[in-house]
Amino acid sequence: MIARFQTNRNMRRGFSLVLLCLIGFTVAYSWQSWQRVHKEQTDQLSLLAELESKFLDSYFAHLENSLRMLVEDLQSKRLAIEGEPAHLLIKRIKQANPDLANINIVRLDGQLVASAINSPVGKLPNIIKESSFVMGRDALQQGEDFNIGRPFVGKMVNEWIIPLRYAIRDGNGKLLFVIQATLPLARQQSFWQSLYLPHDATLGLLRDDGYLLSRYPSPAATDLDATYGKPRAGLLMSFLQEKKFPQQGVVEGIFSLGSQNVVAFHRLAWYPLTLSVGTPLSNIRAQWWKSNQAFYLLTGVFMLSGVCIYLWLTRRQADWEVEREAANQQIIEANHAKDQAEKDLLELELDDVKLALDHHSIVSIADVSGNFTYANDKFCEVSGYSIEELVGRNHRILNSGLHSRDFFIEMWHVISSGQAWHGQIRNRAKDGSFYWVDSTIVPFLNKDGKPYQYVSVRTDITAFIKARAAAENANKAKSQFLSNMSHELRTPLNAILGFGQLLAMQIGPEKREQHEFVSHMITAGNQLLGLINDLLDLSRIEIGKLEFNIQDVSIAELVESSVSLVASSRINNRIIMIENAIVDRNLLVKGDGLRIRQVLINLLTNAVKYNRENGTVTISSMKQPGGRLRIQVQDTGDGIASDKLPLLFRHFERLDQKHGKIEGAGIGLYVCKQLVEAMHGEIGVESVQGKGSIFWFVLPAGDDI
Repeated sequence: MIARFQTNRNMRRGFSLVLLCLIGFTVAYSWQSWQRVHKEQTDQLSLLAELESKFLDSYFAHLENSLRMLVEDLQSKRLAIEGEPAHLLIKRIKQANPDLANINIVRLDGQLVASAINSPVGKLPNIIKESSFVMGRDALQQGEDFNIGRPFVGKMVNEWIIPLRYAIRDGNGKLLFVIQATLPLARQQSFWQSLYLPHDATLGLLRDDGYLLSRYPSPAATDLDATYGKPRAGLLMSFLQEKKFPQQGVVEGIFSLGSQNVVAFHRLAWYPLTLSVGTPLSNIRAQWWKSNQAFYLLTGVFMLSGVCIYLWLTRRQADWEVEREAANQQIIEANHAKDQAEKDLLELELDDVKLALDHHSIVSIADVSGNFTYANDKFCEVSGYSIEELVGRNHRILNSGLHSRDFFIEMWHVISSGQAWHGQIRNRAKDGSFYWVDSTIVPFLNKDGKPYQYVSVRTDITAFIKARAAAENANKAKSQFLSNMSHELRTPLNAILGFGQLLAMQIGPEKREQHEFVSHMITAGNQLLGLINDLLDLSRIEIGKLEFNIQDVSIAELVESSVSLVASSRINNRIIMIENAIVDRNLLVKGDGLRIRQVLINLLTNAVKYNRENGTVTISSMKQPGGRLRIQVQDTGDGIASDKLPLLFRHFERLDQKHGKIEGAGIGLYVCKQLVEAMHGEIGVESVQGKGSIFWFVLPAGDDI
């Protein structure tokens, strides 16, 4: 009966493991394919923005050259600006550039003196009130020769135009007149209609002050003023201003229209303009889904088939229902007992928290000599002193004798220098009892920056100190539970791995996809088995049941076997050279050979996993004073930042690799530390970021060294 129930439980576990492996593979594939499609689409947008920006550079350069030639002709022929020859010349330039709506010559006071589309004898308007003209004129007066202005509605052509201005100067460089050519926005829009753009894509030409010169698709007639008459202040403009208008890039986020877009931009090489091409993120998602529909369909069919097979197998075990119900009842009772224990512990902790809150905000004020000038009621309640007994007396009346003189000297040095101090202190009450407080002392400074009084805010943490001892006992119980569960998990997992290996042997080489699925299952099983073994060692260490057989062992033999095992495992399929410099078999250390080998394998495995491609791992030894031997493993990886070194050798600590591609649970180094220290040794690390790391441990030398 028990064997049948065990088989049913193993089947559920095996199915769950395979399902988890498949889900993990699906998630990883989905992420990788999304990144690929997203990159392809953004690269396409970036290329389009770059090509169009180069075209606009050439286009505006052509117009600038035409205006430069007009100025040179006017100056070389010394034509009167307001005369008929000048009118005919600018008219001929306009005819040579049909994209332009008009070409005007404007005095600095805004008065038009010549126009390509108006008779030289007619009265021409004054545009001094046009802010775009004033800004363009000022820019030309500051030394620019050519300026692309803000869009506005032209009085003479009665449509939205982009002003192109060129300076006419005298021999001393003084600005005399402004040539203003107008480019209709409708002509600019025609550029984009001939392009191949993604569905729902947007395109814009943006000045550095935020004004749009052109936009595709074209805005409605009622939105022209809001689109071109006001500066943009959206996500793209904020990014460009913050990064000081970079040459190119990609911005992703929620834009002014309320949709989440991906926008690629490219800055024109010769003019202060930025071209942007964007598309909704939903379009990229649709493209990603279109390219992966078949994969998800096959995955769904496979998962549905697996569920059907599992349900069919479970129905075959109906005769074991009575035993299963009895076992389930036992589990329910155990879970109920566990929940009740956790509830009782929670109620105890809540009582402690309430007690701490009742004694919170123990406040006092002292002068620069440390004498009390104020204490609140809770301070008096906790310390047992009345306010009359405290005022004028020094804080030393609370000294419990636990903390050293250096402790208080350091505290006084911090607060007297004007900095706040925080720490935990044990104080003595009036009746001689002790209590712990979490204290923050803040100096109040006068106008000269010197402290004139100190305000102390404390929290009574005596209950916390007691609760911590209770929590340590609970942690031992947890470790005992992990030890028992680790033994229970290893047996079915070994069966799963065995069946997985048999299945891999029976699948033909032409069924690559099935081979890949089974390989994922075996890999995940081996990782889980390693994790269970680490958890088992961890629980044994924490409950103090790990046994050692201390004797003289050859460190060279242990290193040789460890290197051979790590080299044959081909961790992550990486090409890493392991150099063993320990060859003297008479080199002995005192310790448990099995545990020393476990430490060596862990350090070597880490050195390979976190090494760079084609890197090296070197293992060597050196004698230490006091009859000790140091063994070190040196790698050529990326190294570890100095601020992260204190975090090593903690259990479940993986630094920045928690979500990385390298597997692990953060237990190995913690177990190594406990094993080495249990054999009367010590372990440590030295690392230089960018050059590599050295992990070392020291053990007592054997009698023959």
